Amino acid sequence: MKQYINQIFSLIFGITVFLFFAFFYQYHLFYQEQYQLFLYTHDYFTQTTQHIGGLASYLGSFLTQFYYYPKLGAFIIAILLVIIQELVLFVSSMMKRQSYWTLLTFIPSIIYWYFLCDENTMLAGVAGLIIVLLAASLYMI
Repeated sequence: MKQYINQIFSLIFGITVFLFFAFFYQYHLFYQEQYQLFLYTHDYFTQTTQHIGGLASYLGSFLTQFYYYPKLGAFIIAILLVIIQELVLFVSSMMKRQSYWTLLTFIPSIIYWYFLCDENTMLAGVAGLIIVLLAASLYMI
């Protein structure tokens, strides 16, 4: 039963984030999309990923191009923030072996939600955090 409660909280959080960005903050997505360039070339990939944090920047740029359709952009943001919450829940449950404070695992996602409301914050930070949490999760297994 506790597993279902965690999933219900994650679903409610994801729906809330989607509704916020799809209906109340959709022009923010248009603004970010128009200043982002993503090329499907090998040169762009190598030039982007050879810098520190380049893979996160590349993935963020790839996902930002879908902001042209605000509902799709809101869906992508909601999925990414739920993934962050689920990975934090997994890592914390592996460290403690019991997760009593499930609601505390929403804090990183809520902080990134707040950061994403700034026009100058791109998805590279979210992608980087997901990469780090995935590495920590693989290490914990």
